[in-house]
Amino acid sequence: MSDIDTEKNKILIRKAKGDKSFSSPISEKAVEAIHAYWTERGWYEPDDPAFARHDKQSGDEQLSISAQGIQYMMRELRKQAGITSPLTAHKFRHDVGTEVTKKYGIHLAQRWLHHSSINTTQVYVDLEEEEIMDAAKKMFGD
Repeated sequence: MSDIDTEKNKILIRKAKGDKSFSSPISEKAVEAIHAYWTERGWYEPDDPAFARHDKQSGDEQLSISAQGIQYMMRELRKQAGITSPLTAHKFRHDVGTEVTKKYGIHLAQRWLHHSSINTTQVYVDLEEEEIMDAAKKMFGD
């Protein structure tokens, strides 16, 4: 729980790709949902888990959620929502990266995604031809 700063709306990501650790922003709605989750489970201590498995195998133990467990949850949520296209945690990251790039520019997206190279962030620039033409119209005043 100590990895989530609900006062500053930030979450500490430990050992991400390349063994990097960094803080990332989270929304007020996410903070509210996290508080509700913790309250329901009676977790109040900083060393309590932020999230844990709640399957039959875990019993009363607080077992961590593996990457495979997250993939399973994504598949189940996709089924429940009736989504047939592939949807992964990385796809969410890519969609957020693309949205941040479009709205706030590639340099902010680079910082948000914690890329050391702008070349990595360029993958998230999925501009449509129509968006380019709209930008040209605004720039040239046509």
